[in-house]
Amino acid sequence: MGRSAFKIDNWSLLQQVETHFLVTFFGFTPLAILAGWFPLRWDWLISYTITFIIVYLVVWFLKMSILKSQVEKVNQKLK
Repeated sequence: MGRSAFKIDNWSLLQQVETHFLVTFFGFTPLAILAGWFPLRWDWLISYTITFIIVYLVVWFLKMSILKSQVEKVNQKLK
């Protein structure tokens, strides 16, 4: 089984997110090109990259918000 970047305890959250982003982007991009989702042209690659970054950031922000809320609830129960 592969190791998740988010399970490496001695890495900062920034290192974990950067690694996950890069592995996801460079793993998914060739597959998207091979699947024919967009042509292999610079304008499409730039557009795809911008869209990928925006979607990644939105999902990351929502997930972090949910996790922060859950941590706050657990901390309230511990008090």
